[in-house]
Amino acid sequence: MIDFSRETGNFLQYIVIKDGVNLKKFSVVLMIVCFISIALIGCQKKAQDPGQALLGTWIGKDEMMGNVEFTKDMKFRIFDNSGAYDDLATYALLPDGKLTITFEGQTNNFQYEIKDNQLKIFTLPTAENQAAQTLEFTKASKSDLDKLMKTIEENKKKTQEGQGTETVQEEETTMPKASDDIVVFETTMGTFKIELYPEVAPKTVQNFYSLVNDGFYNGIIFHRVIPDFVIQWGGVREDGSPKNSANTFEDEINPTALGLSKEAIAANEKKGYKYNYTLPSIKLMYGVLAMANAGPNTNGSQVFVITRKDGTESLNGKHTGFGKVIEGMDIVEKIQNVKTIDPAKQNDQPVENIVIKKAYVTKR
Repeated sequence: MIDFSRETGNFLQYIVIKDGVNLKKFSVVLMIVCFISIALIGCQKKAQDPGQALLGTWIGKDEMMGNVEFTKDMKFRIFDNSGAYDDLATYALLPDGKLTITFEGQTNNFQYEIKDNQLKIFTLPTAENQAAQTLEFTKASKSDLDKLMKTIEENKKKTQEGQGTETVQEEETTMPKASDDIVVFETTMGTFKIELYPEVAPKTVQNFYSLVNDGFYNGIIFHRVIPDFVIQWGGVREDGSPKNSANTFEDEINPTALGLSKEAIAANEKKGYKYNYTLPSIKLMYGVLAMANAGPNTNGSQVFVITRKDGTESLNGKHTGFGKVIEGMDIVEKIQNVKTIDPAKQNDQPVENIVIKKAYVTKR
């Protein structure tokens, strides 16, 4: 019988010496102790899982920052107190307190930490902004949430009442003057042609022409295809490797030309959008070509064509529209309806690659 009353320092020696027969028993005991210890450590880690701590709604340190929510199904929501701004993205947790947020096909990297119901999200330096920023939030209690929801509803009501007293003059949707040149995209599913509007977005159009003439889009695939929404390309090669333009440039958007309310404009400006009120911007409607981005002033090479018949009102003011499909919209619709890898997890890349064989500029 093992004498557990002995000092710990003599425990192993006691077991080995006593008749030399207790080693097997000790091994069994040791295995049980190790198993229990590992289980307890696992439970402790689970209890301290930062992913669990991150779940829920967090209120911004100030109203300008907005609020965020992390859900169990890896959805990330950011919304403000006015009710005018509310967007949904996805997130993923990485080791060492790293966090990625994917919005409209673009993935951004962050660092985060949680302490005493306080959440800090650190934006990492980019080519455009070398200075990292820190966003601070407080975990919302049930009473905080009730108060926040009440504030949002009251602000929505005020906005609706204000819009009801104003007379809004509806203008006919007319497309601006197009360039004499058109861009042709020959794909493995057919060909479509696009006209561009230099007056609407001069820098954007110039950048797009340059990319096409340099052969940038040749061999690129449509990496994001969502039925009744958009088809997107300009960032992934046929072998799956990324290919993005090193050149980035600012948005070219006039929100008043798009019919955005003062509240919506203010909400977007809080997010960093800077508008040019002299441009004759076009609404993001069916067939329009627009710049994809990872937030304000991050335009590069990725673009999308809108396939929703009644347009994408929620994208107005956030993406620069600069062209329109004038031939081959049936091909665009064929592309939007192909089978994608996993729409449920927002992996909207086609199962079988649809490749841009050649893109070039030609006269009408």
